[in-house]
Amino acid sequence: MVFPGMPTVLLLPPEGLTTTHVTLQCKVNPRGAATMVMLEYGHDGIAFPHAVPVRLSLTGYQTTWVGSTLGDLTPGTAYYYRFRSTNSAGETLSPVQSIASLAEPAVAIAPASDILPASARFNGTVNTRNFEASVVFEWGSDGNNFPNTVVAAPSIVTGNSSVPVSVSVAGLVKGTTYYYRVIATNLAGTGLSGTQSFTTLTEPLAVLGGASALSTTRARVAGTADAMGAAATVSFEYGTDGRTSLTASPRVRPRWAAADRWR
Repeated sequence: MVFPGMPTVLLLPPEGLTTTHVTLQCKVNPRGAATMVMLEYGHDGIAFPHAVPVRLSLTGYQTTWVGSTLGDLTPGTAYYYRFRSTNSAGETLSPVQSIASLAEPAVAIAPASDILPASARFNGTVNTRNFEASVVFEWGSDGNNFPNTVVAAPSIVTGNSSVPVSVSVAGLVKGTTYYYRVIATNLAGTGLSGTQSFTTLTEPLAVLGGASALSTTRARVAGTADAMGAAATVSFEYGTDGRTSLTASPRVRPRWAAADRWR
């Protein structure tokens, strides 16, 4: 049995959530008096500056399903709402509920790390905009096609802040340039980052130059060294029946720089 009094309000789950729209619903029993229902919403759960009339007049003792569709939502934004039901006996507020409009993940690529001759680590960040997203890296060797896919770590990301993701890839070819990007997919769609590139390491290339006498006991030897993309330590070895090593000047080489040493 339902007795006269303030209206009762029972919240129902949201329906039809998209990037810009959602339908919010509740059940209201007027409890015998003419009842007005308003949908109030805002962004912080404290103030509700927006109000939408849902039903201007409910009467009787029958529970009625009422609601309204909100449009023009901002994608990836949290909203808080409640229903206000009023009749001559008083006013009833529903509990505050929150929703977040859908949005594609925001993704960004970051430079590769741990680069070796046959492996490297891909890096990026993902903001799933409040909805769980799966994350992968795509990669290839020409910058236009990305035929290879590898699951990121973590493979599933959630929340509304940028989360670092990465993965170590092996089986690469030394001295080769590779291109990669990060892709994240949630209920709203797929976010695709820009492209980052790197070149796997290869052994340095050294070319011996000439030698010139400085005195009867001293000589200068020279050569060139290509560090092939990474810092390299350069030294000269010499001897008659054994090998003596001398550090070149400079010791750590950039690409194709000359080196010499006198003794």
